[in-house]
Amino acid sequence: MSIAKATSVLEDELEYLCKRDVALVRRWMAAPSEGVKKRVTIIPDLEHMLWHIRKEDFATNYLFGKITHAKGAIIGKPGSQVWAIWVRRYYDHPNSASHKNILYILRLVVECDQTTTRLPSDAVKVRMEEYDEQSGYLKAVLQAAQAEATLWKLDRVSLWDPTPLVRKMITESGIGHIEVDREEDKIASGMWYDSEGRTDETPSLVCE
Repeated sequence: MSIAKATSVLEDELEYLCKRDVALVRRWMAAPSEGVKKRVTIIPDLEHMLWHIRKEDFATNYLFGKITHAKGAIIGKPGSQVWAIWVRRYYDHPNSASHKNILYILRLVVECDQTTTRLPSDAVKVRMEEYDEQSGYLKAVLQAAQAEATLWKLDRVSLWDPTPLVRKMITESGIGHIEVDREEDKIASGMWYDSEGRTDETPSLVCE
């Protein structure tokens, strides 16, 4: 059995992937759920991705005299693809022993994942015949991220707020990982104001 291998996402491919991603997010956000009146998310459009990537370009050009080639990794056919868009962050010199430099996965998209809304009605919804394929695709993308981190002298790969399906697949993948629940610092938060400026009605927050 051949091992699935992801291919690099280049910068000129980002616009297409971001448009598809935004369409998925809008569809997921429109899914009705009993008891949920409002939800909020950050739209993962090209402008948002490039804001992070341009900071990366400056840092890698300063440190290494060149900018990065792969902006992410992708595998599969449209409709059942898995892809990631990532960015490299240097908080210390790459030759230091601080272990603070990180490859952040900005967006991880598993097209077949119906748990991405994280609504109370969600379950791990994927047909069993698709599960092994999608799990293999996810593993290939994460391994590509690990290889890229090694290439660019980054100490670890960080993925924020994986969906229930992605969490399950990573746990079963055999890839070494640590789950961290942030309770004291760097905690994402938001406050909702209605048209009257009141904050008494807070929406469900979907972190994408």
